[in-house]
Amino acid sequence: MTELSSSTETAPRSLVWSGWQYAMAMYVLALAVMAFMAVVLGDFIGLPHEWIISNDVWSITHATQYASNGGIGDFYSVSPWYAALPGYVFLYAPVAILGDHLNLVAGYPSQLYHPSMFLLTGPFFALTGASVVLGVDYLADSLDIPRRRRRLALLAVTLFMAGPIPIFMGHPEDMVALGLVGLALGLLFRRRPVGAAVALSMAILFQTWASLLIPAFLIAVPAGTRVRWLARVLALPGLVGAAFLVTDFHDTVTDVLHQPMVNAGQHLPWWSIAGRMNVSDLEGAYHGLVSGSTTRWLAVIIAVVVAWNLRHRPGPYEVLVAAAVAMYARGFFEAEYFAYYFAPATVLIWVLAAYRADSWKRLATAMTAAFLLYASAPLAESGVRFSPWIALANVTASGALALAASTAWRPRRPVLSTPLGLRLQAG
Repeated sequence: MTELSSSTETAPRSLVWSGWQYAMAMYVLALAVMAFMAVVLGDFIGLPHEWIISNDVWSITHATQYASNGGIGDFYSVSPWYAALPGYVFLYAPVAILGDHLNLVAGYPSQLYHPSMFLLTGPFFALTGASVVLGVDYLADSLDIPRRRRRLALLAVTLFMAGPIPIFMGHPEDMVALGLVGLALGLLFRRRPVGAAVALSMAILFQTWASLLIPAFLIAVPAGTRVRWLARVLALPGLVGAAFLVTDFHDTVTDVLHQPMVNAGQHLPWWSIAGRMNVSDLEGAYHGLVSGSTTRWLAVIIAVVVAWNLRHRPGPYEVLVAAAVAMYARGFFEAEYFAYYFAPATVLIWVLAAYRADSWKRLATAMTAAFLLYASAPLAESGVRFSPWIALANVTASGALALAASTAWRPRRPVLSTPLGLRLQAG
């Protein structure tokens, strides 16, 4: 095995993002898809002259309006349905303030066909949510994925993630977090650990599921720097979370840690054993909800175990495998099965398949299986529900097939050691 010289070992890889033009084109395409789904799609599905906007859009808006008008310390008491750290609320607050100043009306609590607040909310959610395509493409460029494979994966992310999730499903914060995860992985593979720590820290601030990726990152960081690196990752979300625990302990614990779930989607078997809870907001009380965190600790164990087993081979491939499995476990152990729960796993599997699948046939198999893992959930939201065990069988089969096809090894060139513990192909 060829060894790097000491001067080369300490030199991080360039931050230059080659091929960014295609990513920007996909960013614009994602905006167009969102506009079509929100404004035009209703005419095609029997809802003429109605904007198709998820109620979750207004849950975020309602909480943000309350926070931006002085209720920042206890906005979790306003909307129990915003179950993440307030990264997106901070980002969205200036838009909510402007909308209130202009006396625009949100589609909550009364459902409106054309809520005027959407004239600000829609473009903002679109512009921020579509950023996922930029982070994913930066990751693909960092892995030197061949152009055709890279473009295929990014097109899939654009059409099936960046397009429907921010507005149609109402979760732009998930897309922002996933884009930051892509950026963090890309910086890690370019041997920029501090930048990777900052990006991952921001991702956790937007969505706490990103913290499941910490073990996958730690396997690539030298032992002597892990404590310092981990402190950088946890400092910002830890401080923000602690501040909200001090100001409104009960509601912060309820929303962020227990994460109440209504009977709205396809159940997985864990629903029957989930802890029952009641919550309330300004509109009234809700009874018979379940705690989404009941079985999520199992995903934490899976993430740690997978990362630990890969600790002796911490190359980009191994880190991606650990990250993809951790994100898959996150969705697997949810009480309910929503499409956006599996979006991070699906995207990472697509990138992994584009990077390492040893044939186009395996690439197509991995991408199709991962898509089925992601796309089966909307059936339940449209009223077609299956037995929880059938749903779990689908999650298991499609996930296993996607991971198996995406991790097929192709011939590898000699690898070179790097100070992060990552390995680069020689030549």
